[in-house]
Amino acid sequence: MLKCHDVTELVSKGLDTKLGGWTRLKVSLHVFICKNCQRYQKQLNVLQGTFYRIEKVSEHIVLSSDAKQRISKILEKEINK
Repeated sequence: MLKCHDVTELVSKGLDTKLGGWTRLKVSLHVFICKNCQRYQKQLNVLQGTFYRIEKVSEHIVLSSDAKQRISKILEKEINK
């Protein structure tokens, strides 16, 4: 049986690549019985859906150069903390 640490890595990896059939089965069985891994998988799915929706909406948003500069400054400060 897989450990939670292994399952979280595989669930994350499964968002980007297709896992093999046996691996998917082992992950599914573990997630079925483990509430923490169920929660983790659900959270990742919510985040993935949220980022997808943000990406689609942001295609239609136009910011002024002033707003872009303010956002860049704020992000720079956060990164340099």
